[in-house]
Amino acid sequence: AQEEVVRHKIPDRIMSNLYFAVVAICHQTTPHKGPALQGHVDGKLRRGWDYLREKWIRATEKNPALVSSASLANITAQGIESILFDTEFGSTISDSQGRATMLNDIGRRMIDLGIDDVWSLHELSSGSLVSQDRQGLIQLLSQFTAYSADPVRKKLFFFLSLMFNNGFWTYTDPENLGTPVDYHEVRGHLRYGTVRIASDQLRDKILGGQEVTSDEDVQIRKAVFDAIMLVALVSNRTPNDLHYFFWNIFRNCCRRDETHCNK
Repeated sequence: AQEEVVRHKIPDRIMSNLYFAVVAICHQTTPHKGPALQGHVDGKLRRGWDYLREKWIRATEKNPALVSSASLANITAQGIESILFDTEFGSTISDSQGRATMLNDIGRRMIDLGIDDVWSLHELSSGSLVSQDRQGLIQLLSQFTAYSADPVRKKLFFFLSLMFNNGFWTYTDPENLGTPVDYHEVRGHLRYGTVRIASDQLRDKILGGQEVTSDEDVQIRKAVFDAIMLVALVSNRTPNDLHYFFWNIFRNCCRRDETHCNK
Protein backbone atom coordinates (compact mmCIF):
# COMPACT_ATOMS: atom_id res chain seq x y z
CA ALA A 1 0.00 0.00 0.00
CA GLN A 2 1.09 3.56 -0.73
CA GLU A 3 -0.35 7.06 -0.52
CA GLU A 4 -4.08 7.39 -1.01
CA VAL A 5 -4.73 8.84 -4.45
CA VAL A 6 -6.27 12.31 -4.42
CA ARG A 7 -8.09 13.14 -7.63
CA HIS A 8 -7.20 16.49 -9.16
CA LYS A 9 -6.89 18.34 -12.45
CA ILE A 10 -3.44 19.82 -11.96
CA PRO A 11 -0.78 19.45 -14.71
CA ASP A 12 2.20 17.26 -13.83
CA ARG A 13 4.80 20.01 -13.78
CA ILE A 14 2.69 22.10 -11.42
CA MET A 15 2.15 19.02 -9.24
CA SER A 16 5.92 18.65 -8.94
CA ASN A 17 6.11 22.14 -7.42
CA LEU A 18 3.10 21.45 -5.21
CA TYR A 19 4.61 18.29 -3.75
CA PHE A 20 8.00 19.98 -3.42
CA ALA A 21 6.44 22.83 -1.43
CA VAL A 22 4.12 20.71 0.71
CA VAL A 23 6.78 18.14 1.67
CA ALA A 24 9.11 21.01 2.58
CA ILE A 25 6.68 22.18 5.29
CA CYS A 26 5.49 18.73 6.36
CA HIS A 27 6.88 18.40 9.88
CA GLN A 28 5.38 18.41 13.38
CA THR A 29 1.83 18.17 12.03
CA THR A 30 0.79 16.05 15.03
CA PRO A 31 2.93 17.50 17.84
CA HIS A 32 3.14 15.85 21.25
CA LYS A 33 2.00 19.15 22.72
CA GLY A 34 -0.42 21.50 21.03
CA PRO A 35 -3.17 20.96 18.46
CA ALA A 36 -2.76 18.55 15.56
CA LEU A 37 -3.12 19.89 12.04
CA GLN A 38 -6.61 18.89 10.97
CA GLY A 39 -9.75 19.97 9.18
CA HIS A 40 -12.31 18.98 6.60
CA VAL A 41 -11.74 18.48 2.89
CA ASP A 42 -14.72 17.67 0.69
CA GLY A 43 -16.71 16.88 3.82
CA LYS A 44 -14.16 14.41 5.23
CA LEU A 45 -12.07 14.95 8.35
CA ARG A 46 -8.37 14.83 7.49
CA ARG A 47 -5.33 15.08 9.73
CA GLY A 48 -1.62 15.72 9.39
CA TRP A 49 -0.10 15.01 6.00
CA ASP A 50 -3.46 14.11 4.44
CA TYR A 51 -4.98 17.47 5.38
CA LEU A 52 -1.87 19.42 4.38
CA ARG A 53 -1.66 17.80 0.95
CA GLU A 54 -5.36 17.89 0.11
CA LYS A 55 -5.86 21.53 1.14
CA TRP A 56 -2.93 22.61 -1.05
CA ILE A 57 -4.27 20.56 -3.95
CA ARG A 58 -7.69 22.19 -3.70
CA ALA A 59 -6.15 25.66 -3.40
CA THR A 60 -3.85 25.03 -6.40
CA GLU A 61 -6.77 23.82 -8.51
CA LYS A 62 -8.33 27.24 -7.98
CA ASN A 63 -5.06 29.10 -8.48
CA PRO A 64 -2.29 27.15 -10.30
CA ALA A 65 0.13 30.07 -9.79
CA LEU A 66 0.03 29.39 -6.04
CA VAL A 67 3.04 27.06 -6.27
CA SER A 68 4.98 29.04 -8.88
CA SER A 69 8.49 30.14 -7.98
CA ALA A 70 7.38 33.77 -7.72
CA SER A 71 4.46 32.95 -5.43
CA LEU A 72 6.54 30.70 -3.16
CA ALA A 73 9.25 33.37 -2.95
CA ASN A 74 6.72 35.80 -1.52
CA ILE A 75 4.26 33.66 0.43
CA THR A 76 3.66 34.79 4.02
CA ALA A 77 2.77 33.07 7.27
CA GLN A 78 -0.74 34.48 6.90
CA GLY A 79 -0.93 33.06 3.38
CA ILE A 80 -0.14 29.56 4.66
CA GLU A 81 -2.68 29.87 7.46
CA SER A 82 -5.31 31.01 4.97
CA ILE A 83 -4.76 27.93 2.78
CA LEU A 84 -4.98 25.59 5.77
CA PHE A 85 -7.82 27.33 7.62
CA ASP A 86 -10.78 25.13 8.57
CA THR A 87 -14.23 26.46 9.46
CA GLU A 88 -14.52 24.15 12.49
CA PHE A 89 -10.97 23.98 13.87
CA GLY A 90 -9.62 27.29 12.61
CA SER A 91 -5.87 27.49 12.04
CA THR A 92 -4.02 24.51 13.53
CA ILE A 93 -0.71 24.82 11.69
CA SER A 94 2.23 25.56 13.99
CA ASP A 95 5.17 27.87 13.23
CA SER A 96 3.61 29.27 10.07
CA GLN A 97 6.38 31.87 9.86
CA GLY A 98 9.11 29.22 9.89
CA ARG A 99 7.30 27.29 7.18
CA ALA A 100 6.88 30.42 5.09
CA THR A 101 10.62 31.01 5.31
CA MET A 102 11.25 27.52 3.90
CA LEU A 103 8.91 28.14 0.98
CA ASN A 104 10.48 31.56 0.37
CA ASP A 105 13.86 29.85 0.07
CA ILE A 106 12.47 27.38 -2.48
CA GLY A 107 10.96 30.14 -4.63
CA ARG A 108 14.02 32.37 -4.52
CA ARG A 109 16.45 29.54 -5.28
CA MET A 110 14.34 28.47 -8.26
CA ILE A 111 14.44 32.04 -9.53
CA ASP A 112 18.23 32.17 -9.03
CA LEU A 113 18.58 28.86 -10.92
CA GLY A 114 16.43 30.20 -13.74
CA ILE A 115 13.83 27.43 -13.50
CA ASP A 116 10.05 27.59 -13.21
CA ASP A 117 9.53 24.21 -11.57
CA VAL A 118 11.40 21.42 -9.83
CA TRP A 119 10.60 19.18 -12.82
CA SER A 120 13.40 21.01 -14.62
CA LEU A 121 15.90 19.55 -12.16
CA HIS A 122 14.71 16.03 -12.98
CA GLU A 123 15.37 16.80 -16.64
CA LEU A 124 18.80 18.19 -15.78
CA SER A 125 19.66 15.04 -13.82
CA SER A 126 18.54 12.71 -16.66
CA GLY A 127 16.78 10.69 -13.97
CA SER A 128 19.86 9.92 -11.88
CA LEU A 129 19.71 10.28 -8.11
CA VAL A 130 23.48 10.47 -7.61
CA SER A 131 26.08 11.26 -10.25
CA GLN A 132 29.80 11.96 -10.28
CA ASP A 133 29.28 15.41 -11.79
CA ARG A 134 26.95 16.26 -8.89
CA GLN A 135 23.99 16.63 -11.22
CA GLY A 136 22.00 13.84 -9.57
CA LEU A 137 18.62 14.70 -8.08
CA ILE A 138 19.73 14.12 -4.50
CA GLN A 139 22.59 16.53 -5.04
CA LEU A 140 20.50 19.11 -6.93
CA LEU A 141 17.63 19.12 -4.43
CA SER A 142 20.05 19.51 -1.53
CA GLN A 143 20.51 23.13 -2.65
CA PHE A 144 17.20 23.95 -0.95
CA THR A 145 17.30 24.59 2.79
CA ALA A 146 14.25 22.48 3.62
CA TYR A 147 15.85 19.50 1.91
CA SER A 148 19.37 19.82 3.27
CA ALA A 149 18.86 20.62 6.97
CA ASP A 150 18.06 17.06 8.09
CA PRO A 151 21.06 14.64 8.25
CA VAL A 152 18.70 11.67 7.75
CA ARG A 153 17.15 13.39 4.69
CA LYS A 154 13.57 12.41 5.48
CA LYS A 155 11.94 15.13 3.39
CA LEU A 156 14.29 14.58 0.46
CA PHE A 157 13.53 10.86 0.24
CA PHE A 158 9.84 11.45 0.91
CA PHE A 159 9.55 13.85 -2.02
CA LEU A 160 11.50 11.58 -4.35
CA SER A 161 9.33 8.62 -3.31
CA LEU A 162 6.14 10.59 -3.93
CA MET A 163 7.25 11.55 -7.42
CA PHE A 164 8.12 7.93 -8.20
CA ASN A 165 5.05 6.33 -6.63
CA ASN A 166 2.68 8.74 -8.35
CA GLY A 167 4.19 7.87 -11.72
CA PHE A 168 5.73 11.27 -12.38
CA TRP A 169 9.41 10.34 -12.33
CA THR A 170 11.61 7.28 -12.77
CA TYR A 171 15.21 6.92 -11.67
CA THR A 172 18.17 5.29 -13.38
CA ASP A 173 19.69 4.28 -10.04
CA PRO A 174 16.72 3.42 -7.76
CA GLU A 175 19.06 1.69 -5.30
CA ASN A 176 20.03 5.20 -4.14
CA LEU A 177 16.45 6.03 -3.14
CA GLY A 178 16.63 5.82 0.64
CA THR A 179 13.69 5.49 2.99
CA PRO A 180 12.00 8.61 4.46
CA VAL A 181 11.86 7.77 8.16
CA ASP A 182 9.03 9.54 9.95
CA TYR A 183 7.82 9.30 13.53
CA HIS A 184 5.25 6.61 12.79
CA GLU A 185 8.12 4.35 11.73
CA VAL A 186 10.32 5.36 14.64
CA ARG A 187 7.54 4.54 17.09
CA GLY A 188 6.74 1.22 15.42
CA HIS A 189 10.30 -0.01 15.08
CA LEU A 190 11.10 0.86 18.68
CA ARG A 191 8.03 -1.00 19.90
CA TYR A 192 8.58 -3.95 17.60
CA GLY A 193 12.25 -4.26 18.56
CA THR A 194 13.76 -3.78 15.12
CA VAL A 195 15.77 -1.01 16.75
CA ARG A 196 16.81 -1.09 20.38
CA ILE A 197 18.05 1.81 22.50
CA ALA A 198 21.39 0.87 24.08
CA SER A 199 21.51 3.86 26.43
CA ASP A 200 19.45 3.31 29.60
CA GLN A 201 19.21 7.06 30.07
CA LEU A 202 17.84 7.65 26.58
CA ARG A 203 15.51 4.68 26.87
CA ASP A 204 14.08 6.06 30.11
CA LYS A 205 13.52 9.45 28.47
CA ILE A 206 11.57 7.85 25.63
CA LEU A 207 9.48 5.63 27.90
CA GLY A 208 8.78 8.61 30.13
CA GLY A 209 7.55 10.71 27.22
CA GLN A 210 10.33 13.26 27.67
CA GLU A 211 11.61 15.36 24.79
CA VAL A 212 14.91 14.13 23.36
CA THR A 213 17.69 16.39 22.10
CA SER A 214 18.21 17.11 18.41
CA ASP A 215 21.29 14.88 18.37
CA GLU A 216 19.40 12.03 20.03
CA ASP A 217 16.55 12.43 17.56
CA VAL A 218 18.95 12.16 14.62
CA GLN A 219 20.64 9.09 16.12
CA ILE A 220 17.31 7.32 16.63
CA ARG A 221 16.00 8.09 13.15
CA LYS A 222 19.35 7.12 11.60
CA ALA A 223 19.19 3.76 13.38
CA VAL A 224 15.67 3.16 12.00
CA PHE A 225 16.88 4.21 8.54
CA ASP A 226 19.78 1.75 8.71
CA ALA A 227 17.46 -1.02 9.93
CA ILE A 228 15.04 -0.56 7.03
CA MET A 229 17.90 -0.44 4.51
CA LEU A 230 19.25 -3.70 5.98
CA VAL A 231 15.84 -5.38 5.81
CA ALA A 232 15.61 -4.25 2.18
CA LEU A 233 18.97 -5.82 1.44
CA VAL A 234 18.20 -9.21 2.98
CA SER A 235 14.59 -9.35 1.73
CA ASN A 236 15.36 -8.26 -1.83
CA ARG A 237 12.69 -5.56 -1.58
CA THR A 238 13.26 -1.88 -2.26
CA PRO A 239 13.52 0.56 0.66
CA ASN A 240 10.58 2.39 -0.91
CA ASP A 241 8.39 -0.75 -0.74
CA LEU A 242 9.34 -1.36 2.88
CA HIS A 243 8.79 2.25 3.88
CA TYR A 244 5.16 2.21 2.75
CA PHE A 245 4.61 -1.24 4.21
CA PHE A 246 5.87 -0.18 7.64
CA TRP A 247 4.38 3.32 7.40
CA ASN A 248 0.86 2.06 6.73
CA ILE A 249 1.00 -0.55 9.50
CA PHE A 250 2.45 1.71 12.15
CA ARG A 251 0.31 4.69 11.16
CA ASN A 252 -2.94 2.73 11.44
CA CYS A 253 -2.20 -0.01 13.98
CA CYS A 254 0.53 1.42 16.19
CA ARG A 255 -0.62 4.88 17.11
CA ARG A 256 0.91 7.11 19.75
CA ASP A 257 -1.65 6.35 22.47
CA GLU A 258 -3.06 3.03 21.33
CA THR A 259 -2.02 -0.12 19.51
CA HIS A 260 -3.65 -3.20 18.02
CA CYS A 261 -0.97 -5.40 19.55
CA ASN A 262 -1.99 -7.79 22.35
CA LYS A 263 1.51 -8.25 23.73
